[in-house]
Amino acid sequence: MVLRGHRVPFFAALALCGLLLHACAPKALTSGSGPPLPTDAPPPAQPPSNETLMGWINARNAELARLQVLESRGVLEFRWRDDQGEHFEQVDADLYLAFPDRAALRLSKLGEKYFWAGGDGARWWVFDLHAKPSRVEVFRDEDGPHRGGFGLLEPGCIRALAGIERIPESAECTAEGCVRWIRNGVTRTMRFDASGLPASVTLADAEGKLVASSTLRDFVSVPVDNIAMGAWPRIALRTEAKAPEGGEVKLALDAPSGRAVRIKPSLFDLESLLKALHPDEVITRSKRNGVVGPTP
Repeated sequence: MVLRGHRVPFFAALALCGLLLHACAPKALTSGSGPPLPTDAPPPAQPPSNETLMGWINARNAELARLQVLESRGVLEFRWRDDQGEHFEQVDADLYLAFPDRAALRLSKLGEKYFWAGGDGARWWVFDLHAKPSRVEVFRDEDGPHRGGFGLLEPGCIRALAGIERIPESAECTAEGCVRWIRNGVTRTMRFDASGLPASVTLADAEGKLVASSTLRDFVSVPVDNIAMGAWPRIALRTEAKAPEGGEVKLALDAPSGRAVRIKPSLFDLESLLKALHPDEVITRSKRNGVVGPTP
C-alpha cells in the first residue's frame, strides 16, 4: 500500500485498519441522535464492588442486545515509526457490523480503494487492493489476532477494542475493578468509568503478551428502529488504539446508525467480494497447517 509516496509497512497497514473505532478527525463529528454524551468521565474513586461492576456489565449487555447492526462513515488516522522516521496518514473509512460476528471495513483515499477487511463468523479476510499484485488473505475466525500483522483486523478484535462486544457469563471481575474474558485464546480486559460505560480495553495473547489497547470516549446514542430513543444503545464516537510496536490508530465515526441503511449481505460474503474486487492472489492462512501468516 502506498500513500503520499511512502510504502506503508505491513504493521502500519494492519494498524491502519485493525485497531478500531474513532479519532480526533479534522472535521467536526456529527450524530443523528444529537451531540455526544458527557465524555471523559473520571475513573471511579476506588474500584467498584463486584455488585456494582456486575450491574454495569448487565446494563451494557442489555444495550448491545438492542444493536443488531452498526454502520458509519468515518476518518481513520494512523501513525507509525520505521527506519525513515515517523509517519502519519489519514484515510476515509466505511464500517459495517452485523452482530454477533459479521464485519466489513472499507478504507479509501480520494475515492480509491486501498483495503477491504471483514469476516462472516467462520472466516475473516483482508484485501490489499493497492498491492502489486493485489491480494486477499483469508484466515480462520478461531485463530484470533495473535499472529501479528493483519491479525488485529479480526472482527472480534475490532468489536472488543471498540467496546461493542457483549461480555459473556464466563467473564470474571478482577480486584482492580475490571472485567476479563477470553475469546479465541485472546484475553479481553475492560475498565468502566464512573458513568458505567466502557473506558478502555486491552487485549493479550495466550502467553499474556499485550496485543493492543484502546481508550473510548464521546459516547452517543445510536438510532435503532422500533426502539424508544431513551433505550438506544450507546457507542463511542472516538477510539484511540495502540499496539506495543508503537503504532497508533484513531478513527472518528460520523453519524453511526443502527438502521442498516447501507448494509447488504454481499458485504460479508467472501465469494461476492472476490467477484467484485478481483484480487490477483488469494492466500489462505491457517494455524492448523502450520502457516502463520506474514509479519511486520
